Amino acid sequence: MDWVVVTRAADMHLLRYLLASAECFFNGGGKLVLFTSRRDRHVLNQMALPAGTRLVFREDFPELGEDDYCNQLYLKLRAHEFVESEHFLVLDSDFLFAAPCEPADFYHDGKPVWFHAPWDDQALRFRAASEAFVGAPIDRFYMRSAQWVYTRSVARQLAERYDLRGILGDRSISEHVVYAWFAHRYFAECYHWVDLDHPDVQPIVGLVNQRPPSYCVLDPDVSLDEFPGVRVLQFWSHWDLAEAKMREFLQAAHRRWPDRPMTMPEATPIFVPIDPLARLDRLYAEIRGLYSDGWVKSEVRFAIVGAISGFRLCLELHVPHGSVTGSFQIGSDAARDFSLESGIGKLEAEVDAGADYCPVSFRVDGAAGAEDGDGRRLAARLIGLWVDPVPPPNVEIPESRELRDKNREIARLTAQLSARTGLVNDQYRRAEFFERVAKERLAAMLAIRQAAEERLAVIQEKNREIARLTAQLSVQLSAKTGSRGEKH
Repeated sequence: MDWVVVTRAADMHLLRYLLASAECFFNGGGKLVLFTSRRDRHVLNQMALPAGTRLVFREDFPELGEDDYCNQLYLKLRAHEFVESEHFLVLDSDFLFAAPCEPADFYHDGKPVWFHAPWDDQALRFRAASEAFVGAPIDRFYMRSAQWVYTRSVARQLAERYDLRGILGDRSISEHVVYAWFAHRYFAECYHWVDLDHPDVQPIVGLVNQRPPSYCVLDPDVSLDEFPGVRVLQFWSHWDLAEAKMREFLQAAHRRWPDRPMTMPEATPIFVPIDPLARLDRLYAEIRGLYSDGWVKSEVRFAIVGAISGFRLCLELHVPHGSVTGSFQIGSDAARDFSLESGIGKLEAEVDAGADYCPVSFRVDGAAGAEDGDGRRLAARLIGLWVDPVPPPNVEIPESRELRDKNREIARLTAQLSARTGLVNDQYRRAEFFERVAKERLAAMLAIRQAAEERLAVIQEKNREIARLTAQLSVQLSAKTGSRGEKH
């Protein structure tokens, strides 16, 4: 049975544990089909890929967009084009084999097993878009268990009937829901379908983090002992402890079967290559050590590849409060300390010509950053990343009078821009202060208005009571006046 993994740069640190666990425990008899990017070859060269691994590169799919999440949905549904076995196992980088495992474990009565369950509140986010894609109602949720064995001929039929490019750009579609619904409706005889509410077969894939009802169980004390009978485990790649826990679980699994050969990956940082020309918001998801909005979480690590000539790397950081200190290292140079004051600061370093793979790291040590509502320390945020070419040494570039004048003008404008940037920052801080004061005053005014409205309502109620009493008194007076007239 072939097995398919769609990976990306940000998940390479987890992929190495999946590969090590497969070497130790998975006797699939087939080949690994690994979807990756060409620029990740430096990281892949540091891993022991299984013999016969077939690499499929994202760059060969020009229809892919910038959202790697949507891209991986699409590529999984195209995987049938690259496998050789009729049935193939679909995994992610955050899976781990935790016990001896072979293709027969995924079958029952000669058919691959697929589990389904009723839709729950968290899973419903996938329903509407998946139904819109297939043009039919989908009554069951086919992702409750992460035990996904695809059938090549069924996947081919799905690709022929639907334009899979419709998945690109829509994060609310589930590739597994779409595939399993299609297989269940048109090729039900190809699978052994199991209702998880009344199972006749138990899953062999366990969920460490993405368990119902929240699908976000982040227990730092979770252990392998909590998953008896499970042969494969799925973690959550966005969990800060995912790598440490995968290593811990793999060590625990190997202690149970010490005779099985295993090469434990070195617990060394991985510097994943990035494209410095990519949009910054996309790089946030690829660079290790950043939150998804660019705030520095821990040590920041990445790599620049393909530097034929020397270049200068520039990192721009926004420090909202006080000052920060830290260290910055690029290439084989020694780490150097830095200090940035409140505002916008820059880290720069040159790389020698011919550096085909250049690791970069920096960390923020001392800082006066505040915490947000999620408990994050907001000390510094990456707001700019680019590279500039560096002229070769001892090469003089002739400068004409016109070019010299333009350079002076650029320098003057740069100085003006720097001064205005400082002014804008000051004005921004003042605006924040006045906005806070205005909000406080508005809240006070609203409170006064509410009190006035309450008092007005009381006065209006009293006026109505006075009018009612006045009317009653008028009636009484009229009655008395009439009775006196009759007596006279």
